[in-house]
Amino acid sequence: MRPRLSHLIFTEAVIALAGIAHAEPRESVHFGLLNIEQEATYGDRRDNVQERTVDYLRKACPEIDFSVEVYDILGLQAAVREGRVDAFLSSSGFFVELWHQGVKDLATLVSNDFPDPNRCVGGSFIVRAEEPQDLTLDDLHGRIAAAPNPQNFMAYQIGMAEIARRGYDPDRFFSRLDFTGNDLPEVLRRVASGDSDVGLVRACILESLLKKMPELRGRLRVVEPVKDAPISCAVSTPLYPGWTVAATTSLKPASAEAIARALLTQPPSGAGGYRWSVATDFKSVNDVFRLLKTGPYAYLDEWTLKGFLLHYWPLFALAAAALFFWILHWLSVEKLVKKRTKELQAALGREALLHRKALGAAEQSEKLLQLGVVNELSCIYAHEMAQPLTSIGYLARTLKTLSGKEALNRDLIRRCSEKIAEDLSLAEAILTRVRRYAKSPIRRNSEVDLSGLLNEVADSVRRLNPGTELVLDASPAVVVRGDQLELSILILNLLKNAASAALDHRVSASLKAEGDFAEIEVKNLGKSIRGSPFADRVLIRKAQSSLSEAPQEGALGQPRPDGLGLLIVQSIVHAHGGVFSWENEKCGASDESAGGEPGEAHEAPEGASVIVMRVKLPVKGPDPGSASNLLTSTHP
Repeated sequence: MRPRLSHLIFTEAVIALAGIAHAEPRESVHFGLLNIEQEATYGDRRDNVQERTVDYLRKACPEIDFSVEVYDILGLQAAVREGRVDAFLSSSGFFVELWHQGVKDLATLVSNDFPDPNRCVGGSFIVRAEEPQDLTLDDLHGRIAAAPNPQNFMAYQIGMAEIARRGYDPDRFFSRLDFTGNDLPEVLRRVASGDSDVGLVRACILESLLKKMPELRGRLRVVEPVKDAPISCAVSTPLYPGWTVAATTSLKPASAEAIARALLTQPPSGAGGYRWSVATDFKSVNDVFRLLKTGPYAYLDEWTLKGFLLHYWPLFALAAAALFFWILHWLSVEKLVKKRTKELQAALGREALLHRKALGAAEQSEKLLQLGVVNELSCIYAHEMAQPLTSIGYLARTLKTLSGKEALNRDLIRRCSEKIAEDLSLAEAILTRVRRYAKSPIRRNSEVDLSGLLNEVADSVRRLNPGTELVLDASPAVVVRGDQLELSILILNLLKNAASAALDHRVSASLKAEGDFAEIEVKNLGKSIRGSPFADRVLIRKAQSSLSEAPQEGALGQPRPDGLGLLIVQSIVHAHGGVFSWENEKCGASDESAGGEPGEAHEAPEGASVIVMRVKLPVKGPDPGSASNLLTSTHP
């Protein structure tokens, strides 16, 4: 290569010296050539394009003194920028890259195989022949590649632009990229030996080199060749303009016109029919640099504020739109929040007012409840004390009668005195028991076997009421938390009131667990009690009237009036956090009794109904502080 360049320069010098004496002054034109590989030209030898072009211009333009200098890619770029070159022969990519320096294309090389000056060169991806036949450019991602030079437009940049066009980042597409310094045979040798997976070269280079490297025949092929390409060799990319002669801003217009006329009128030469034409589409070349962000578009790869905004403006627009709609949403939500806050404050004000009213009503109810409890205590105490005091009264009148007789019956007087002392002791015991019950706090957190307690109390009621049939249906192992004594009094009063009110002397009682509650249900056939929202007040009045109107019955422990028993039941259930209710179930002229066997019919008296009393007690006992000891709270 160097000897040929030396010969070219020597020939120019000899011609110039021979014509010095008699030649007219000629314009000097500095012509630049690229120091590229021999195989990068269209033919097998570089002089097919470069040397023959210079020789032809010397002959066709005798009025111009051509001085030729060979540069590498970067050197020729510097010479153009510095104005040391007037014209040059290069690839279309090199020419477009210097557009901003004011260069102007004069002619583009074509041939019989490449008649279209806009579509002369392309890139090829070379792989080993054993690779799959359906291998595509996308499959090359992550592989090792070999290429001649990163500034080589035809052999490298065209191929990398195709990768970028498919949406990949060309700088990160290959796992490794090795450059051979424009040594194209080395690229093919690396691929064939397996040192590289793929090689990037100009189209037709593979076919040209295989003639000189027969050992590689059949071992290499082109990836994804373009179908119906207007060239005779395999190519992997679109085609672009080829070799171009361009003028710089230092070339005089007359010289530029002479060079362009000479090139465009040159007859076809060589076996390939090489000639010069005019290319009109350098935009495709410009797109290569834009995709690679190099050359005139190198600024796209620099992270300046402007470049950043230009590159990511869609994201900024999206963010701005999102911010705008977020602000609208925020304003809407803020308005809605203020509206809802105002409504909530008004609702809270109404709720606070209702709460204050409820507290007032609760305080009033508490006062009424305390008054009712005082009444209950008074009734219980009066009920218990009635028997001993009545007995003492009878005995006192008896003693008065005996003392008026002349003959004193001392034995009778002694027995009356003993009976009085006994009744006084009984009254004192009742008073002591009431005081002790009122003063000591009751703990209602003990486990109570309600099933066993119901059976025990039912046995006691059967003994006290032998004429009453009592039927039990109690689920086993129903356990609640409470006070066993109070619960036994509760069950006792339920069963005794039912037994005393049963018209057919039959009573049924059942016990079952329902979720967090234990339910006791007692039924008997009795006179209908019409339901009323003030039924509890009716019971209180009934209990009070029972004490004043009903005749006293014997000693302590004998049956009490129904109203007082239910009042005691209601108080104990309330203290245990439970619910006490009753209802009437209608029955016909002939109905099953409360305590009879199913299907056994009994004639029901006129106006009678089935009285159902239900008690629901929480299994876990009353909430702490929810039910106070009513007797303690009213103890004076």
